[in-house]
Amino acid sequence: MLKDESHEDLIIKREYFSFLDKILKNKGITSCQHKVFKKYYHSKEFHYPKSNSNKMISTYFEYLKKDKKMYLYVRLYILFIHFMTSEAASKIINQIKKDHHQSDRNIINAIFKLNKSDKKRNIDQEGNKDLCDEKEYLYSLLYNKFLKIIDQKNLKNIKYLDIGCGNGNKTLMISKIFNIPKKNVYCTDVPSWGPYQKKQLEKFEKNHFQYINPENGKLKFKDNTFDFISVILTLHHIPNLSNTLNEIKRILKPNGILMVIEHDALTKYDHLLIEIQHMLYGYIYDKFNPNWKNYIEHRITNRYMNIMEWRYLFEEYKFKYLYGDLIYDDLSHQIGFDNQFYGFWSNQK
Repeated sequence: MLKDESHEDLIIKREYFSFLDKILKNKGITSCQHKVFKKYYHSKEFHYPKSNSNKMISTYFEYLKKDKKMYLYVRLYILFIHFMTSEAASKIINQIKKDHHQSDRNIINAIFKLNKSDKKRNIDQEGNKDLCDEKEYLYSLLYNKFLKIIDQKNLKNIKYLDIGCGNGNKTLMISKIFNIPKKNVYCTDVPSWGPYQKKQLEKFEKNHFQYINPENGKLKFKDNTFDFISVILTLHHIPNLSNTLNEIKRILKPNGILMVIEHDALTKYDHLLIEIQHMLYGYIYDKFNPNWKNYIEHRITNRYMNIMEWRYLFEEYKFKYLYGDLIYDDLSHQIGFDNQFYGFWSNQK
């Protein structure tokens, strides 16, 4: 069994600071950004509670009382309306304001009750559904970036793997938008994620869906198999990133393209909000989890990093950074509450 790696195991302070110095010298960041990234190295000023502490939300409000920044309330409100109506979100926040020492479980139970009493379960059902699907909007933008860094003559021959594919829906959406033939599309995930339904797995060609070995993290593909690999909101869940990055490097062809979407977690609020998001999602939707009734107590702490820490880590494994940016929800250029970013890297062997 592979050991869990800490932030300090992966982001070595002296080497990371040298990396930031190099990026500053090459005009990749400003001097102000350089200072901020060094200041927030591992969010040294704040050690947030463990995921299973049952006090993630109350801790967030404790710090809100001290900082008194209205936009931080707004970020929490935007998070909540992904799981309930705007009216329900306002009720929950007012309830927490009155007693911010409530446990996460009590707050989630209150959310359950409000959702049961209100048939409108999310913001889309309130009449604000966009003309274009949010994921389709994002992946179409990424495809335009992808075309600038790939040999378009070989586009139909690209062999594509999605790591952390879940039920495969996003994998198929990406392959369709990127014009990759179904026979060249592969996906993989851990057996424990579930639920993997037969109908979902039948979307792919025979043997194109493979489980990751949970004991050693090995990917069941030969060396230099793929031209293009995507890893979307998955890496922060992986206990041993070194092994995964080595495996990606092994199966990705020389100069093959790696596309990553991750959270840009810089401040204590970023860390807390993203953890609260994962807690709500798991507790409300992941009822196939065998520990669902005691979900909070059985949660595993995820590892979040900021965009420069991710760039440093990929460079350590000889992936060349090509392009990246923050992800906007739509044309209004609203950044999501969970600060997602995307990046493209090429495999240097």
